[in-house]
Amino acid sequence: MYYYFGQFLLILMFVSCNLSNNNGDTNSTNNLDSSFTTQTKITMNEFVPNKERNPLETANINPLKNSNINPLKNSNINPLKNSNINPLKNSSINPLKNGSINPLKNGSINPLKNGSINPLKNGSINPLKNGSINPLKNSNFDGFYIFNLDGSTEQIAIKESDDILIYFDTSFNFIQYAIQNSAVGYNVFDLEGTWIGYLQPDNNNGYLYFNVENTWIGYLK
Repeated sequence: MYYYFGQFLLILMFVSCNLSNNNGDTNSTNNLDSSFTTQTKITMNEFVPNKERNPLETANINPLKNSNINPLKNSNINPLKNSNINPLKNSSINPLKNGSINPLKNGSINPLKNGSINPLKNGSINPLKNGSINPLKNSNFDGFYIFNLDGSTEQIAIKESDDILIYFDTSFNFIQYAIQNSAVGYNVFDLEGTWIGYLQPDNNNGYLYFNVENTWIGYLK
């Protein structure tokens, strides 16, 4: 009798261990499923404009294929060869020397001080609140796509007015802004008001994007 009772206890212990292991496997599977879901979550990391505004599909707006809008081939739009459009040589378009176009010295053009040009306070210039300026909702989006030299685009610029452009990333976070200089280009600033680059017209309804060292880094269309 004691023999059979002992055998019964061994069977119960074996079943209990298996159930415990199975529960552990289930938890492990659930963790894997959760991890897989997180890793494969679809996020938009690039804007894809329509064909007419996509330099990878329309050669005329691609400076790597159209030499007229390429500053490396057209000296008129190259600040290293045309000092009039070079803010390091033309003080009137340099925000470090012209306070009227510097948001740290002119509060009216600083979104952190002027709520009307801050998309976090003015919904009409926020693509998350105004579908007409959201390229995902409006196929006739009239802002600018900001392209890297390889033709990819991870930012857009909304025209708050002829004088101010508001930059957003692919999640529509407000990340930068551009203020028109005293000529026909723009100076680009980060949210702290630090000058980080400038825009020069490409003579084809767009802009070439240079950093403050005069290196060509992108373009707007």
